[in-house]
Amino acid sequence: MNNERIYEIAFHSVGEGGPGGDAITIIYEINGQKVLDIVDCGTIEAGERIVERMQEDHPGLGVRNIVCTHGDQNHLSGLPTIIEELGAQNVYVNFPWHYTDEATSRRLKSNFKTLAEFEKTISNLNVLPAIQGTEVGLFTIMTPSEDRYRELAPVMDEKPSVIGTAISRAAEAVVDLVPDRWDTESL
Repeated sequence: MNNERIYEIAFHSVGEGGPGGDAITIIYEINGQKVLDIVDCGTIEAGERIVERMQEDHPGLGVRNIVCTHGDQNHLSGLPTIIEELGAQNVYVNFPWHYTDEATSRRLKSNFKTLAEFEKTISNLNVLPAIQGTEVGLFTIMTPSEDRYRELAPVMDEKPSVIGTAISRAAEAVVDLVPDRWDTESL
């Protein structure tokens, strides 16, 4: 981090009860210019709250990068509002049907309707795969590898816990790399 400075990392509430979801905003400075990255966009309501907060607290700050970790509705539904109101230079997202045969592709599109609808509207965006090793702003995507994603794609809608298990294992591996001590915060 030579000329970079992180200003804010915010974890946004994605509703009460029901299935959880995520929306994280990261504001940092590169060479004197503030930029905004977003990891997941939450529900429609969460997306609206993120837009309101950014316009109120950081007027004029557009989105540089959006990373969609996966295509569940509670992680993705706020995306159209955020893009419409704040813009986005780059969107990192994986479409599982790009990694499968035609029959499986149809099934996946049917079961990930929000993600499939989003794909239809992105012709004017710079869309890139969210694959291990991809650098997004100050951060690097840790998982999944392209090979692992190809392996998981055909069963993503059948076994949702497969993705959670893969993410949990990756997180555990990263945590094991960072020594935990009482006098330092390693999160």
